[in-house]
Amino acid sequence: MNVAEASILCLIATLLIGMGLCVAAYRSFDRLLRIEYLKHRGQWELDGSPIGFSWVPPGAKTLSGGLVRSELASTWASARPSWVEGDDEASRAYADFKRLSRFTNRVTLTFIGGLALFWVAIIVFLS
Repeated sequence: MNVAEASILCLIATLLIGMGLCVAAYRSFDRLLRIEYLKHRGQWELDGSPIGFSWVPPGAKTLSGGLVRSELASTWASARPSWVEGDDEASRAYADFKRLSRFTNRVTLTFIGGLALFWVAIIVFLS
């Protein structure tokens, strides 16, 4: 196996791992959102009645809820929501979401960096 083949295999492996982590992070977000909806409905409404990636709370609007979801996922990835305090189930779900979000970001950056290096190597090789 030459360097180009090894590079391609590494990129494919990183992409597959990243995709798996994204699915896990989306499921984790949905779990946390479901807890907010069921146990902290007032806060869910204040958050704009967001929908999940694969779960839509009863009565939620998919268009506006989807727009709110992206902002809320970013907010939750960087700051712990106050309603999580004192709720053991929510605390565990938030810890899972935070960890998966962090890993997903790292793998994404690794993939982008690897892809950039791959293209630089191609350009150098062809010139």
